[in-house]
Amino acid sequence: MTDLDELRRRIDHLYDRAHISDTINRFFLALDEKDWDAIPPLLADEFLLTAATVAGEPKRLPIPEFMQSLVARNGGFAGTTHLNPDHIITIDGDSAHVKAHMLCPHWSDDTDAGLFVSYGRYDIDLLRSGDGWEMTDLIIRIDGSRGDAASVYSAAAMRLASDPTAAQRIE
Repeated sequence: MTDLDELRRRIDHLYDRAHISDTINRFFLALDEKDWDAIPPLLADEFLLTAATVAGEPKRLPIPEFMQSLVARNGGFAGTTHLNPDHIITIDGDSAHVKAHMLCPHWSDDTDAGLFVSYGRYDIDLLRSGDGWEMTDLIIRIDGSRGDAASVYSAAAMRLASDPTAAQRIE
């Protein structure tokens, strides 16, 4: 391998890392902005979410079904912020794995009782697709939390049921 080949390999690796990180950041930003149409292009044809405390039993779903459950679960919140710093990225050919920290406040209203904050780690798998990357799996490992998740998620679900346009608004 020549020095130029090694340089190209390194640049390709950095290019992949940037695209992988960007894919993940776009997913979480779209979720927080309730930009539901921006999410499917970031995902493979089927997606697995593992987040037992909020998403039920893990199951790989076709994207339309996953999106329906995502909006039903998150659309009623007045707001969310899915922070995911410190991406540790491992690339193996056309697949990648990312570990990141996680801090996620979810609020159904502006009261202390309407706030649930969880913290922990994300494990995210991606596959190369054309010139970019698509997420295939998201595992949420919650190490701790503050607030009452059940009541905050319930309040968000009731808010969405009484006002379907809430899924389009951040408050």
